[in-house]
Amino acid sequence: SPIFIFRLFGIPVLYYCHFPEKLVLKSIDESSAMIMATMKDETKAVLDVVVAERERKANKEQGTPAAQRNIYSSKNVMNKLLGALKQLARLVLDWLRTTYRHVMQRLEEIALTCATSVAVNSEFTCEAFKTAFPHYVKGRGEPEIIYPAVHIRPLEFYERAVSMEVMKPYFPDKKDPIVLLSINRYERKKFVHVAVEALAELKKSKELIRDPDIRDRVVLLIAGGYDNRFAENVDYKVFLEDLAKALGVIDSIHFVCNFSSQQHIEYMANCRALLYTPPNEHFGIVPLEAMVAAKAVVATNSGGPTESVADQVAGFLCEPNGDSYAKAIAKLVEGENLAVSMGLKGRERTSKSFSRAALGDTLNSALWRCVEAKAAGKPKHE
Repeated sequence: SPIFIFRLFGIPVLYYCHFPEKLVLKSIDESSAMIMATMKDETKAVLDVVVAERERKANKEQGTPAAQRNIYSSKNVMNKLLGALKQLARLVLDWLRTTYRHVMQRLEEIALTCATSVAVNSEFTCEAFKTAFPHYVKGRGEPEIIYPAVHIRPLEFYERAVSMEVMKPYFPDKKDPIVLLSINRYERKKFVHVAVEALAELKKSKELIRDPDIRDRVVLLIAGGYDNRFAENVDYKVFLEDLAKALGVIDSIHFVCNFSSQQHIEYMANCRALLYTPPNEHFGIVPLEAMVAAKAVVATNSGGPTESVADQVAGFLCEPNGDSYAKAIAKLVEGENLAVSMGLKGRERTSKSFSRAALGDTLNSALWRCVEAKAAGKPKHE
């Protein structure tokens, strides 16, 4: 690693830590537990069906009655051999992943001791850092916080991208749709099912949105990174589709798997609001991208969004469930002026605190402190 070479030659090093490697698996486990704790019973039932179907397909050959198959056929022997090889490959990959994580965790700890100073990308990550490396914090103090940045394009850039034609192929039966946008990878920890639950709640509740015409116009565009080689991507997308069917909102949802930079801009320009559902996100760049486009953000009240999205100002921070999201979304659906006002305030906040210029100033100051600490002959905080 270059950090060790820099240390050898006495070059000052600012170590920028995102989320501690040793807490990644714990974070994933906590997210999985939260999913089951916050899901509605109907959503859990759909998930159970998807999991059962995956297991049924995996065990299809083994489940075939003996009378209907020749266990000594070359095809069956080959299938069993391939199954054994796949199982062996999974065991090897699991071992490699575990070994890799242990190695990276150790390297991370060593790298910290070689760094002149340490910075993290959010208050949330800072708290995780203090949990992961208490001895470092005790000896050298808390890390600095340097927020990531986004490019602040002129507002006219997004205004030129506004067009009814963008959403027409996705929702051909909807006249003047009110688009809610979700951008996340197709992974369970991203809690995209909360957006589906929220849409279903909006559609059925006459109290949240009183005008039936407005209720009918509300649609959800789910766009995200997707790779059909990854079982989780495939399973979660199937789960979301089945959930939308079970909740009766499949006609008001469109799924996009992967998209271009131009499509990303068009989606942002033509939505009413962004729904950012993952809990305990280390920072989250998508809410910033939405606020740059002057769009209101509805995000989960934990992790990075609590630092980037000003609640009740640039959007709403909600509990990670459909009911909480639906109440916030309804205000933006019925109040277009509110959505516009919040979007502009979010853009102003992002331009001030999360622009590349702001990052440059913060990083420049941190680097100068790092150099000064090295010149003084001791690591920063020591």
